[in-house]
Amino acid sequence: MKLSLFKFGIPGAVIVFALAMSIMVWANNHVKEHDSYQAAISHIERDQDLIDYTGGIDGYGFFVSSNIVSSKKSGNASFRISVNGAKNDALVVIKLDKDSSAIWKVHSFIFY
Repeated sequence: MKLSLFKFGIPGAVIVFALAMSIMVWANNHVKEHDSYQAAISHIERDQDLIDYTGGIDGYGFFVSSNIVSSKKSGNASFRISVNGAKNDALVVIKLDKDSSAIWKVHSFIFY
């Protein structure tokens, strides 16, 4: 017997959509808990040029574009983070590396 989403109609589509959104929210929250993301946010909040441009940071966008490859001893991560500012919003692109010291270090940071 062949199953088809069309057979389940709108309720089936709603269930698939809700499941997909749940997975996306879970993955996004998981990224935001990672120590590389926390290091990126720490750097963002200390960058005076960004603070001046935005007029002060009010918050961050809900979804984060990310790529994280990490082990206990090394890793690299990149993020595209929307920053909500009092005067202007910005999109931050930040790349970090972790070496044997196990500390995430920023090696590239731009915003526009």
